[in-house]
Order: sequence, then C-alpha cells, then structure tokens
Amino acid sequence: MSQSTAKLGQPVPRVEGRAKVTGSARYAADFSLPDLCHAVLVTTTIARGTIRAIDLTAARKAPGVIEILCSENIAQARLAGDRNPFRTVGDSVSYIGQPLAVVVADTPENARFAAGQVRVEYEAS
Repeated sequence: MSQSTAKLGQPVPRVEGRAKVTGSARYAADFSLPDLCHAVLVTTTIARGTIRAIDLTAARKAPGVIEILCSENIAQARLAGDRNPFRTVGDSVSYIGQPLAVVVADTPENARFAAGQVRVEYEAS
C-alpha cells in the first residue's frame, strides 16, 4: 500500500478542476427538490436592551410565507444549544443577533423579504 503525500509548494491534482473551470460541475444548490421550504432567521438588531413589541402582521401577509416560528407557537424551541428559547416581548437583549423568529417560505427570496417585514420595538440600555 503506497501513500502519497503532497509536499509544500508542489502541485496537487484536482480531479474536479476541469468540471469547475468549464462550468459543468454540479453543486448542492443545482439540484431541485420538490416542495422544498426555505427559512430565514430573524434576529435582534441592538446589542443591549429590552424587547417592547414584536409585530409579525406584515410578515405573515408576505407572499409565499408558510409559517413563522417564534416563542408564541413553539414552547421549547432551542437553537444550537442556547438555553433560552426565542426572545419575546419583555425579554432582555444581550447581544446583536439573538434569535427572535424563523420565517419559513416557498423560496429563499420570499423568506428573506418576509423576515425583513418583522417589526421589533426595543428599549435600548
């Protein structure tokens, strides 16, 4: 059994190189799956303060929205080991980017648009 090791500064064969250069390589985003949903996270936009109001009305009316997941409709939502569920009215904000909701829609564009329609009022501290 021979083992080939590349040495620093030496060329390495790229078996996928020709496909990438000619544009014939297939990537995960190139595959279409039926009934695929897309999600965009809505996060806090201030570094410190308190959430006074969250308005999902316009986001729910946006085209292609399937659901908006937030503390109102998911009792025990947890994100990446976070001990706290989604932030809600009255919660304190400790850093920019704390999760408020997840918008699920039929296309990535519709999900991004709807996430931008979520209105949050803060009391900065």
